[in-house]
Amino acid sequence: MPGLIRIRLVATLLVLAAPAAQAEPMHLDDPKPRWVAVRFEVSRADRPGATDAVYSPAYPAWFAMAPDRDTVLVSVSGQALEQLLESQDPLAGSFSDFVWVFDTRTGHVLSAKFSGTLRHTLELGPAHWRVESDVHAQLSTRTVGGFEPPRRVLGLEIHPFCEVAAANCTPMSARPYASESGYVHAIGPIVATAGLTKIRSYCPLGEAIFTELEAHDEAVLATSTPIESLGQGVSSPPPRN
Repeated sequence: MPGLIRIRLVATLLVLAAPAAQAEPMHLDDPKPRWVAVRFEVSRADRPGATDAVYSPAYPAWFAMAPDRDTVLVSVSGQALEQLLESQDPLAGSFSDFVWVFDTRTGHVLSAKFSGTLRHTLELGPAHWRVESDVHAQLSTRTVGGFEPPRRVLGLEIHPFCEVAAANCTPMSARPYASESGYVHAIGPIVATAGLTKIRSYCPLGEAIFTELEAHDEAVLATSTPIESLGQGVSSPPPRN
């Protein structure tokens, strides 16, 4: 797979100006490297089955088509992901870019991956202690699965990821990218590891809407964002002026 890119946004993340209702869906077949926008479905954590209801503000993402034009990589910066996960106490600077790989012909998400570190307070009887857990998510629109009823693990409430054949599994329907709306729903687990403890939960961050940027937003990003390009085969975002 082509190399990945890392995007470092200056100061605070931009709140993109284009209202979601007016923005055009991301054009998956347009080979031009460019900024696009993404909004994530952010319904409450205790309602993993809620879909297409509540969305985050728009975050910038970098769109780059592979040389063979069979796949597109869309990268959301680790800094943006940390802001999105702010309520879960992410360790600053620990998150990778959230990289989505789309099949340009079918719209399927072949993979959507990120990793990072979250901080938690664990409980065991009267004892409480703080830990850092390494998390890794891998999602796809070809994954079959869902979530189990909530359970508490060391004081944390989780919805375990499950195979749909399990008796207590609530199945979730993955949906490839829809060119008419920008909507996509990739599913899969997020695995958290802290010492000898490993927890495999349903990851809700695979549901999103991707849109094109208005000219104003793209111009602001082009003039305020230093870029570090890693690997080969992926076009870099425009340099600072």
